[in-house]
Amino acid sequence: MIFLLLFTTFGSWLFHELYWKRRTLPPGPTPLPLFGNILALSAEKPGYEAFRKWTKVYGDVFTFWMG
Repeated sequence: MIFLLLFTTFGSWLFHELYWKRRTLPPGPTPLPLFGNILALSAEKPGYEAFRKWTKVYGDVFTFWMG
């Protein structure tokens, strides 16, 4: 029973973080909970290349999550 409660709570939180908070923002790369897009930014060398790639995909205005 406790597992079901924890699973439901975590699922609700995840839905809120990944969808509900972002519904009115400009499009952008999907962030990871707690990390945002920092890991995707650090994967590119040099880091500004990630912003160039996202500009081509999402346009001049996009959402970037720091964490």
